[in-house]
Amino acid sequence: MLTIPSDYLRSYKTDDVIIQQGEANDNMIYILSQGMLGVYKDDVRVAEIKQEGIFFGEMSVLLNTSRTATVKALMESSVLVVPYDYNIFFVKFPTIAHKLMITLTRRLSEITAKHEETSAKVADLQSKAKKLELALSNCERNRLLLQSKLQAAQNP
Repeated sequence: MLTIPSDYLRSYKTDDVIIQQGEANDNMIYILSQGMLGVYKDDVRVAEIKQEGIFFGEMSVLLNTSRTATVKALMESSVLVVPYDYNIFFVKFPTIAHKLMITLTRRLSEITAKHEETSAKVADLQSKAKKLELALSNCERNRLLLQSKLQAAQNP
C-alpha cells in the first residue's frame, strides 16, 4: 500500500458520490484504499473498483477536462484523495507518481493490444466481405447466363 498521510484519507458510506460525471475536475486524484466502488456512465454501471491501490479520476485531471464518469461507493469505503499540482506532485508524492505512470502505461498497453486485436478482426471481416462480393458477383453472372440460355431455349 502507498504511504500517504492520513489527512488525505476520506471515508464514504454506501451510495456516496465521490466523483460526478460532467463536473469540472477538482485537481484531485483518487486511490481506493478499502472497499468497493461503482463506475457509472450516463447512470449505467460500467465497472467496479475493488482492488486496493487502483487510481481513478486521474484522466480528467491530467487532460484538464470535466469528469467522464460518476464514481459511487458500493459499500463503506476509504479513498485517498491526493491533490494534483504538476509542480509539486512528483516531489511530494513520488511513490504515487511512479505508480500512476505504471498504471497509465499498463492501460495504454492494454488498449493498444485491444486495438491490434480489433484491427485484425476488421481486416479478416473485410477479406471475407470481398470473398462474398466476388461469390455474389459470380452468382449474378451465372444467373444472367442461365436466364439468357432459358430465354434462347424458349424462343428458338
